[in-house]
Amino acid sequence: MGRLKIEYGIDLGTTNSAITRMENGVSTILEIDRSKTVPSAVAYDRKDNVRVGITALPLDSYIEFKRDMGRKKLKDYPDAKRQDGTPITPETLSSEVLKKLSERVNDEVFKAVAVTVPAMFEIGQVEATRRAAKLAGFEQVEILMEPVAAAASFAMN
Repeated sequence: MGRLKIEYGIDLGTTNSAITRMENGVSTILEIDRSKTVPSAVAYDRKDNVRVGITALPLDSYIEFKRDMGRKKLKDYPDAKRQDGTPITPETLSSEVLKKLSERVNDEVFKAVAVTVPAMFEIGQVEATRRAAKLAGFEQVEILMEPVAAAASFAMN
């Protein structure tokens, strides 16, 4: 497979997440649910339907799971499972947020993305983030440390 062009960047945040696209050489944050950020919150109902973002907040939602990236289980919910018995992990929750962000791009199919992670993330956490992006359907995933992404953004303006 050849290299795919990356035109989208995602800040997968602990509290909020966002997706940007390059338009005419300028980075533009895409709005989702009338906001430039989406709460990094995920909830499952009794039928295993997933809700992500603002609609998940009033429910018994999982939040701050990014802090558990690289672990097999959620620290605060080690026995978390969906109705079908599938374990709920930091990677699966992160993939749901990534899917929500990618759904905003309805004018094209994109399979390549750059995802930012904190500079303090260790290799296992970076790889867990990459796996979450693959679970979300991305074929090519580039991981950028947040300070590198900030410097690149500054340099482009």
